[in-house]
Amino acid sequence: PLIYRISGAGLRLYYKIRHHRGHGVHSPFVYKLITNVIEEKNLYYLYKDIQELVCNEISTYSRVTKSDFLSFRLVNFFNPKKILEIGSGKGINTLCLSAPSKQIECKCFETDKEKYEIASRLYKNWDRDISLHTQDFPEINEKQDCIYINLDNHLPDADWITAFLFNFVNEDSF
Repeated sequence: PLIYRISGAGLRLYYKIRHHRGHGVHSPFVYKLITNVIEEKNLYYLYKDIQELVCNEISTYSRVTKSDFLSFRLVNFFNPKKILEIGSGKGINTLCLSAPSKQIECKCFETDKEKYEIASRLYKNWDRDISLHTQDFPEINEKQDCIYINLDNHLPDADWITAFLFNFVNEDSF
């Protein structure tokens, strides 16, 4: 059959076409996540506010990426109250993580001083509860609803970090 003669890339493309928009997914939760969050094409009104703030405060060369908007949609879908972000970079993704609600408490950690300064300047004009810290690894006292580790900005040295963070999640955390 023809299917056995298709290369690996061709098989992945064939699978993506067949299972596009959640078709073939049996779990109702995963289907809802794919169709309402990951494959969402609608523009939220906060997208424009975030883009304008980034352009005005950082530069016209910095931009909000698709993965930043995916972070926004995930937080909007799961509705967490406490977010821990390790490796916040220039703070663009933090805006997306904290945008869905003013009740979100977001703790951010960035070790690079230059990125820390840019992020703190960006957060001044954003009316959300964001606390920015410069420690390499956070001191956490309470359970977190969402933990976001940006490996582009923070490269953990050991596997113990993941095991350590599992102590601060609950059954609804993501």
